[in-house]
Amino acid sequence: MFKQIKKMKKLKQIFNLMSVAIIAITLTTSCGGGKVKTTVSQLEECLGSNKTNDDLRNLSKEQAIEIARCMLEPMENIKEEVDNMSSEDQAIFGKEFTDAINKSEYKEVLEGMNYNKIKKLASLESADEDNSSASANESSSDCDQFIEDYEDFVRKYIKIIKKMKANPSDMSILTEYTEMASEAATMQTDAAGCTDAKYSRKLGRLATKMANAAAEM
Repeated sequence: MFKQIKKMKKLKQIFNLMSVAIIAITLTTSCGGGKVKTTVSQLEECLGSNKTNDDLRNLSKEQAIEIARCMLEPMENIKEEVDNMSSEDQAIFGKEFTDAINKSEYKEVLEGMNYNKIKKLASLESADEDNSSASANESSSDCDQFIEDYEDFVRKYIKIIKKMKANPSDMSILTEYTEMASEAATMQTDAAGCTDAKYSRKLGRLATKMANAAAEM
């Protein structure tokens, strides 16, 4: 009985990660307009019929984790853009994003979003995943680290491409790009070891970003 009570308290804490204080400033981006509408729509789609914090508290552990994983991708896309924008653009878009949330039927939930909380919840294991073997856990840990390293690399890769586009005659930039291109090939080979669906989606998204950036050269 004590174990069941303890488990229920733990689940309640997990679900409450979905309803935190205020929307994070990391959810702003300079794109504006259609980007705001698209992002809010993606988050609403992830939430489904869960429009209030009470709805979220009634979710099972698996449901809460699945929603968080769905929401994480559009939130990560925005955060990445924020890292490369000015504080002025952040302030302008922050207002646009807040206005869009205020008009949403999911306002109560969206106002409580926080990137770090969602990321933490999305990283938790479901009941089925809890039963995986020790070796699988070790492999998962390795892939989690690889994904983080790959994300950092992609951000640097895109920045160097932008620098090349702005200064195509700068040989030092070209040298840096050549080295990163070689590293990109190695990382793509290493990515073959992370075949789980949750990694495949992220790897696919990262590969698309790199391809789109290269196409702009």
